[in-house]
Amino acid sequence: MKKTVETAFARVIRRTVLKRIDLDCCVPTLSGVRGILTTTTIKYQRDNRLKRDHEYFFWLPEQGPLEVSVQFYKNERSHWRLFAYTKRGMLFSVNLTTATEDSSGIVVEQTLSIRSQSLERQQRVKNRDALIRCLEGMGYKIYEGNRVYLGTFDGKTATFLDTTAVGFVRDFVMLAVVKGHFMANKGYELPGLREDRATSSAPMRGHEGRSRQIPASLRFRVLERDRRCLLCGATPESGTRLHVDHRIPFSLGGPTVEGNLQTLCADCNIGKGNRSSTDFRPQHLG
Repeated sequence: MKKTVETAFARVIRRTVLKRIDLDCCVPTLSGVRGILTTTTIKYQRDNRLKRDHEYFFWLPEQGPLEVSVQFYKNERSHWRLFAYTKRGMLFSVNLTTATEDSSGIVVEQTLSIRSQSLERQQRVKNRDALIRCLEGMGYKIYEGNRVYLGTFDGKTATFLDTTAVGFVRDFVMLAVVKGHFMANKGYELPGLREDRATSSAPMRGHEGRSRQIPASLRFRVLERDRRCLLCGATPESGTRLHVDHRIPFSLGGPTVEGNLQTLCADCNIGKGNRSSTDFRPQHLG
């Protein structure tokens, strides 16, 4: 097999072990364990690089088993896709966006939408917005265009720059399962899902024709440059997720350019908000 960033990505994900996934967005917490029934009716792609190493089983009270299979393969258009399936079809898929000129880095991102044909368009939009509010309450950052970022992968070092492989897989499965709840055609509802946990009412959007969205290549450069939270020093290995932050807040006119971007952990970024324009890069702290 030719060594590419995609094959490196597949190897890292495949050897990542999660024995348990806790959905603390539900009350009480809903837990899933690794592995599913061998008699499952889930669809399997022929060239799935993850084999059956990432399958998870959730028991839903009064509903029964929810089985989730995570698969990674190249589709008929030669695009690599990461999917989460149940026996009722696909829950969630993500794009792998090239982030470096030599294709050694990728950003895993996707636009959130609800495409269930069983719902009218107005209801699909309403469910999508409810999904976004729920995910924001769970700590995900949703950008303009309803885009969510799950990880930035460096193929040269075979590591994630802003999370860990365990954190990435956990986030992907959690997002997929929660999204399935709002799709309304996957045969399950998450009991006790706290849908009103959001701290804001809308995704972070552009202003006055400016774009807040950080291109994949720029996101990669900033994370590769900093590799840690520039305020508290936390790294993904310490259990945090790293965010790319606008030093001068975007809402206050800060541009989306490398000189105005810095890496902060989720807690520091949320705490900073738009209340500070301090440049935390060492050479600027004196």
